Amino acid sequence: MTPAEIIASANVTDPERFVKSSLTGFITFAKIDFNCPHCGKKYSDEDDKYVNRCNSNKDFCTSIKCDCGEKFKMTYDITGKAVSWK
Repeated sequence: MTPAEIIASANVTDPERFVKSSLTGFITFAKIDFNCPHCGKKYSDEDDKYVNRCNSNKDFCTSIKCDCGEKFKMTYDITGKAVSWK
């Protein structure tokens, strides 16, 4: 099956958030939402803005300045989950 056929057969409404793992062959949804660890403001990486910033850095992390005025770091763990910390 092609990836498009897999997505169609799974009746996925948002194919951009639908990720096929090449290691396991299982289809999963990546958790792309994370919060500011200072104030709790929710962030979402639906447009891959933050993952692209992480991938362009040697340490695969990026810094974000929140509206609360504080900076924090974020990256993605091995399962594809977005993780943020002070």
